[in-house]
Amino acid sequence: MEINRLTKVLFVATMILSFVLVSLRGFDGVWYRYFIRFVLLFSYIIPLSLRVNLDMGKIVYSWMMSRDGEIPGTVVRSSTIPEELGRIVYLLTDKTGTLTQNEMVFKKLHLGTVSYGFESFEELATLVHQYRSEER
Repeated sequence: MEINRLTKVLFVATMILSFVLVSLRGFDGVWYRYFIRFVLLFSYIIPLSLRVNLDMGKIVYSWMMSRDGEIPGTVVRSSTIPEELGRIVYLLTDKTGTLTQNEMVFKKLHLGTVSYGFESFEELATLVHQYRSEER
């Protein structure tokens, strides 16, 4: 779900207005506290969408993932990672043994609306041979 243009404009206006008010007050001391206070104040005056706050949370979460010491070298390319991680149904790995202890066993193949398992392995082999012979 993409944030609409009006919400982005209102968010930028809130940030700019907060920055201007902090600038008028001066950047001495704990100016960032005043900036956060102004953002919170104007978020109630200007009707910011909940989606903007959620998007800011996703950005912070993505930043925290990229800085996590337990998963070095992580490059976060999308702020929708928390939503995508919640939708994982199948986890496919290669033959590195990281998750499988070097034992990969064919259990099931799901193609569209058809599922092939141990009981239908012969049918799957027939279909693969048939497909390969049609290619030639």
